Amino acid sequence: MGRKKTVKRIFSYTRSFKGYFLLSVILSAVYVISILFIPILAGKAIDLLTGKGQVDIEGIKTYISVIGFLTAVVAVSRYFTDVTDNYLSFSFMKALRKNAMKKINRLPALFLDKTAYGEIVSRIVSDTQQAGDGVMLALNQGISGVFTLAGTVVFMFIVNWKMTFIVLVSTPLALLISWFISKYSYRMFRKSNDLRGEVASFFEESLNGEDIIQAFGMQDKKEKDLKELNEKYAGADKKALFFSSLPNPGTRFVYALIYAGLVLGGAFLVMDGQITVGLLASFLSYATQFTKPFNEITDVASRVQNAIACAGRVFEFLDEPEETPDTPGDKKKISEYIVEFENVSFSYDKTDPVIKNFNLKVRHGEKIAIVGPTGCGKTTLMNLLMRFYDTDSGSILVDGKDIRDYGRKGLRQRFGMVLQDTWIKSATVRENIAFGKNDATDQDIYEAARMALADGFIKKLPKGYDTFLGEGDDRLSQGQKQLISIARVFLSKPEILILDEATSSIDTRTEIKVQEAFDKLMNNRTSIVVAHRLSTVENADRIIVMDKGRIVEEGSHKQLLETGGFYHSLYNSM
Repeated sequence: MGRKKTVKRIFSYTRSFKGYFLLSVILSAVYVISILFIPILAGKAIDLLTGKGQVDIEGIKTYISVIGFLTAVVAVSRYFTDVTDNYLSFSFMKALRKNAMKKINRLPALFLDKTAYGEIVSRIVSDTQQAGDGVMLALNQGISGVFTLAGTVVFMFIVNWKMTFIVLVSTPLALLISWFISKYSYRMFRKSNDLRGEVASFFEESLNGEDIIQAFGMQDKKEKDLKELNEKYAGADKKALFFSSLPNPGTRFVYALIYAGLVLGGAFLVMDGQITVGLLASFLSYATQFTKPFNEITDVASRVQNAIACAGRVFEFLDEPEETPDTPGDKKKISEYIVEFENVSFSYDKTDPVIKNFNLKVRHGEKIAIVGPTGCGKTTLMNLLMRFYDTDSGSILVDGKDIRDYGRKGLRQRFGMVLQDTWIKSATVRENIAFGKNDATDQDIYEAARMALADGFIKKLPKGYDTFLGEGDDRLSQGQKQLISIARVFLSKPEILILDEATSSIDTRTEIKVQEAFDKLMNNRTSIVVAHRLSTVENADRIIVMDKGRIVEEGSHKQLLETGGFYHSLYNSM
């Protein structure tokens, strides 16, 4: 996303907090007006000291009193301006993260499958933080800077229009330097932030696979890869910081030359009687304040440019295509089948079909198993049934109604899924079991755990059901985590149960206990079992054998073994 579009979109967010934005503007105006009156009052006080025997003590006291009052106003207004700007910055960051979280829930599974989690986390956590910091800096320096520039020009014209003209004519040179360099620093920061996302993805990948890295002795290779990636990141970051650091000294040098010229020219005007010493001091103070916003802006330009680049990355994430919208309808036919696949085809890249003209009908209360070699499309079928993906052609019906005529949430509430990879969130055991059913009572949770054969080991935990579990908690075995997942499904009481290779990552002894829990769960319930171990599906009412996205055989375990076909070969190869 381009810089102009990004900046425009950042401002669109501030409309939600226009009350606080207006307050920030008012406070900044009070701050600037108060601080701009001080130099001219100080100049007038100086003029009361310049003549021998002409010192006006009472007048000086009056000016000092007013200056003291204005200084207090400056301090108070600045404090509340900073508080308001911090609130706006936090609100902007909060809004970005809230929208990003909503976006994740609306993104198609295909995007999450192809995008590194570390990259997504980098955008949501790091980029939003830096974008929020940049908004605070821009508000803090920008609003007060505009008022300062306008105010100083007015006051300088009041003091001496000739010297004011010199300042205004010289200013575009400093602005040109800053604008020219900022274009390059934005590009550099954008590249630097992209590489930072790659670094985050690298660490996320390495931490998840650390045991495999050590098992294959690839530590040195990973360290070498990280070194190369870090060198790229450091190089891009150094270039960004180098370019962003140039405007400030450049503009300060230009303004130093202008200031020196004003001092020299002002001295001649004082000697010529065109201006008093006090007013010259006031003018020089205004000239310094006139340059201050430019110096401050160029001083924080690197962080602001970085913030814009970070915000652009977040907006690009927010603009990713979402799932096709739900279109609930009433189209329904009378059917004896609870699930029907009708001529379903699907491919991930629209070139190589994973599922081809697939047809399958599952009756109410039937237990079917889907088996086949790796990559034959078993899990893809379940993702299509849950509408994590949409079919390229054909239709899937649940209770005689096309799943595209259901709302996704309503459709998925009819299913209970137990996957190979168990997910335990950072919460208590009780909260993990009740995930997705907030109205569950303690008695419901205990009963679900007993049905899942998890109650025994849960009670042995330090705080029982109130034991806090963290991500990757090693107090629980893989089988115990799976039993908690099964308890979660027991609690939801789904109409249709999907078991997707749910026992493939646990040992045989634990599998027996988990299988016993599954048998209870599947009792009198429509079940679809995607299996890797064929021994776990021998009792299925029907076994669907898949190969290359199609059904190649179908029947009971006994029937398929007797035919001596594809299933027979698979079973004997285990």
